[in-house]
Amino acid sequence: MTWLEDRLRSAALFTLGATLPFLGLTLLALLGLALLVAPPSFLGVLLWPLGLFFLANALHGFSIAFKTFPKPPGRRLKPGEAPALEERLAAAQASWKGPRAPEVLLAPDAWSVELTGVPVAGLFGWSRFHWYIGIFPLLALSRRELDAVLGWETVFWSDFHGWLNLQAKRLAAYWYRVHLQLEARSREPLGVWRGGSTLFLRPYAQWVVMAFQPFLAREFVRTDRAIAERHGSPTLVRALCRMATLQPFVARRVFTHWGACIESGEPLPEDLYAQVAKALGQFPEGLEGMMDLALDGLGREVPPLLRLRLEYLEAQPQVPLPPASPAFRELLADTPAMKIGVTC
Repeated sequence: MTWLEDRLRSAALFTLGATLPFLGLTLLALLGLALLVAPPSFLGVLLWPLGLFFLANALHGFSIAFKTFPKPPGRRLKPGEAPALEERLAAAQASWKGPRAPEVLLAPDAWSVELTGVPVAGLFGWSRFHWYIGIFPLLALSRRELDAVLGWETVFWSDFHGWLNLQAKRLAAYWYRVHLQLEARSREPLGVWRGGSTLFLRPYAQWVVMAFQPFLAREFVRTDRAIAERHGSPTLVRALCRMATLQPFVARRVFTHWGACIESGEPLPEDLYAQVAKALGQFPEGLEGMMDLALDGLGREVPPLLRLRLEYLEAQPQVPLPPASPAFRELLADTPAMKIGVTC
């Protein structure tokens, strides 16, 4: 794809994700008002409910069109609590010209390390960036693998590919959240009645989410290539495969033991993450089946488009051996931030 084609694609996605829905909501509101102010007559009375219906859809759509979404859950990392981790995040930002000074959130029960761009002010707003760092990946990834993951997240949200490209990613994140919100509302007890005010917005949100998928797939692959050139394809592949099997592996090795302790009345280990680290440091037998499920998109907390990305990296899926020195030891051990996992 040439530079011009890339810009035209980003412009088309911006039109689809921002300009077109805003114009559609405006026209819907004007149509609703026109029907409500129609001259009193038998036909006008019949059109008033239709006008209210159009106006309700428009108003509900505008309320979401300027919506600011909440930041991910997690404990904010204060400056100086984990200096080694802060140094690695700053190095990734400097190397790849990523977003400036994103807030760092540590999540004791999270399975991913992400730089999240939370939409602010809806269609024509901006992204508020947060590092959302799970303790489990820090226990599983080596320092080199973690650097590759941090670099990947930074490259994806950097401005290397232009302002329009970044806006398309912001709109993709926005519409994905809108789609999830509307789908969740439709399953509530009053979902049928509330669905009347989203009759136009809900299918449009679903359509936009699907329309953005080819763009995101291409951006994932392009980001993979950039990271593979810097950190090496084997490092990135190991990180992706380790993240794909992390949740089911810990659930089988550790969570079942904790569940048995709770049922029998035995006390849980004093340091929960020490047991997780011990389990991750053992030979990972039995992960082949978990990897197959991840490649088919049937596993939880799996990196998106895993099979496609491995194919473009010309790599075979693998069950990586345990890291000799997990990043957790170097970046969080003996710091105030380590207490997050013990006390939460």
